[in-house]
Amino acid sequence: MKALQCRAALLIATILMATACSSLPEPGPAEARSPTRNMTAGTAHYVGGFWLVPGTAGPDADYVRADRFSQNGVFVDSLAEPADRTVDLSGLFIIPPLADGHNHWIEGPWTDDAAQALLEQGVFYYKNPSSPVSSTNRYRAQYDRPDTIDVTFSLASLSVSGSHPEPLYQRLAPLYNIDPEALDGEAFYDVPDVETLEARWDTIIAAQPDFLKLIFLDIQRESPASPATLSVAVAERAIELAHAAGLRVSVHGVTAADFRTAAELGADDVVHLPGWELAFGLGGDHYRITPEDAARAAQGGLMLVTTASIAAGSGDEWRNADHPKSPLQTLQSDNLKTLRAAGLRLFIGVDTSLRPIDEVDYLRWLDFSDDASILRDWVRTGPDYIFPDRAIGRLQTGYEASFMALPCDPFAAFDCVRDPKHLEKQGTPIGAMP
Repeated sequence: MKALQCRAALLIATILMATACSSLPEPGPAEARSPTRNMTAGTAHYVGGFWLVPGTAGPDADYVRADRFSQNGVFVDSLAEPADRTVDLSGLFIIPPLADGHNHWIEGPWTDDAAQALLEQGVFYYKNPSSPVSSTNRYRAQYDRPDTIDVTFSLASLSVSGSHPEPLYQRLAPLYNIDPEALDGEAFYDVPDVETLEARWDTIIAAQPDFLKLIFLDIQRESPASPATLSVAVAERAIELAHAAGLRVSVHGVTAADFRTAAELGADDVVHLPGWELAFGLGGDHYRITPEDAARAAQGGLMLVTTASIAAGSGDEWRNADHPKSPLQTLQSDNLKTLRAAGLRLFIGVDTSLRPIDEVDYLRWLDFSDDASILRDWVRTGPDYIFPDRAIGRLQTGYEASFMALPCDPFAAFDCVRDPKHLEKQGTPIGAMP
């Protein structure tokens, strides 16, 4: 835990100081997805409980009181023999597990503690945009099992020397046991031009990333004070190559122009809400998303990973409902309202915390949407996006038997989601729960 705590302090401090073609197809229809079976799970009979009706998450949430069954970690209609386990869920409200769309805790020596902490919160699915290749691969076999979380990795980001994330990993190198002077190819790839990108492409793919991450730091060069970043030409070619290889592309952006450029080039998601910081000497208008840009991004299928709570830093004054919003936080709220009105999908991601619910609470405080719709983003959008071909995120036959059992309906009373009474992942109870 000491390493985990040290990393928290370093990561939060460093990130806060750092100023630093068409998209791939949408997830397939339910009938085209396949569950990952857990052949050691046996059979289970879940007695009672109010089960969320598939397709009704959000303000229209509906439940059905029923018994359910699972076999080899997958929901089935019935069992031919008495179940190996009977689980009494009477009076509990059953919803699918949660996801975190931007976090960096699962990649190093602190993995076991971090994974268990996430599981106990009901966070089963996780997307890590940027991690050192060697450190991640040393621990990669520990993930994607019934008893731990399921993770996708971009591994090293595409950037340029001296820019984000190189300074960050120079500070964190001792925690990862990597050489701070040899980070190119480990924590990032230096690709200053298209020729270099193409020459290094086989090496990038050989590391087996699950998706690709590109670093945009004022990619349109609106400020002379902006740090070095990828060129538009390199970004465009990287997206073409990634999509041809079947990989999605995430963009680390800061400004509204970074967001707009990501959408125009056909990136799949942007991993920060513009306005998480006001950098490069630019005024607030350079971080404001216009309705036109939001509409075009939504039509193109772009998704935004929120990470809005980074703007709060280490303070928690915002937890007081009456605490006034700063101009930056008002801008964040406005941007989220604009994206919501355009129908752009939002993916909950916290980035620097081991508690994704901190991000959700911050989003609720920003007051851009109702609680039930934010919870729907957390329950439905994330799992579908991280694992588009897996039968997860729905409580129905043929889908993985993974769920949270809560004391009350979280779509009616949000705080219910903080207190899971029973958790199962692929037919396996999580923690000490019965």
